[in-house]
Amino acid sequence: SSARPPAPPRGSCTQHMRLYSTPLATTYHANTASCASLCTLLYAAALLLVPWPLAYAAGGLWLKEASVRERPLVRFSHEVLVEGYGAGVESRFGWSTSFELNDALAHRLRPCELRAWSDDADRDGVPEELHFALSVPLVPEGGGDPLPLHALSVVVGLVAHYGDDAHAPFSVHGAVLAEASSPLPGARWRQTGELQLQRSLPLEAHTEPHRTVCADTPLLGHARSADGLALTVAEAVGLQRAACNETLWLAPHPPLWTPGTAATSFEAELTVRVPAAHVHYRPSTAELLKLAWVQFLALFWPLYWLLSCLLGACIQHGVVATRAHSPLKAKSM
Repeated sequence: SSARPPAPPRGSCTQHMRLYSTPLATTYHANTASCASLCTLLYAAALLLVPWPLAYAAGGLWLKEASVRERPLVRFSHEVLVEGYGAGVESRFGWSTSFELNDALAHRLRPCELRAWSDDADRDGVPEELHFALSVPLVPEGGGDPLPLHALSVVVGLVAHYGDDAHAPFSVHGAVLAEASSPLPGARWRQTGELQLQRSLPLEAHTEPHRTVCADTPLLGHARSADGLALTVAEAVGLQRAACNETLWLAPHPPLWTPGTAATSFEAELTVRVPAAHVHYRPSTAELLKLAWVQFLALFWPLYWLLSCLLGACIQHGVVATRAHSPLKAKSM
């Protein structure tokens, strides 16, 4: 009988720690001009080319329009137009910040008192609200009974600047219209509304230069009529601004009209809120490629796994002729 090896001393370690391991891999070879090489070439071409038409067919490969949530910087352009109506058409009057229009109003001019200020609650330099307080005299300059006011419209000129880094800087000169009327003569009117940007096309990419819209035409420069009283100026201003591709408009809340006839002046308060809204813009070429590359990778990895399994099955099961080299077989010298 063979001698048994001596037992290891008590307390010694009989287990070995595994430090590193490599799997045994069988390699397959084929000639350059063979069906196996052609299958491998088609495999690589499919990995590079097939994800693109799949991503395009799924939709959204090229992002044609994007949006960013932004609160514009809005300021008062010191242009105001006021139109009022009493019990009849003959009792209409007006006032504006344009000297030419005030001269055209003649005896129907009612000089008003206007106060404007803004609120910036978070102190970031971008006001959240713009306030306008208007005092309209109801007593004629020569004296007499107060005019019963039944309708009042106010046009305020504003300048909004959109300067987010996602799109090109953009400024728009617009006019917002607020109006209220009642069968009962009023003493006070309070109106609140949300400022909105109306644009037929999205903004340009951030690589484009700064652009100013509707800046060449003054708000009240064309305010004239045949009889010297441009009481349709509010409508004309609205049509003029609506002709622009970009304009501002006011989404009004329900007005609060307080009836009364004893006051010598009509008090109107307008609050324009500037909310953060989604601004649509065209992404730049770099942004397009960045988002398209993500969609390419999203389809590349499933396709890589599927085609790799298909190619491996064709080679391992002999669908195409190859030469297998096992790592356990000794190499000939």
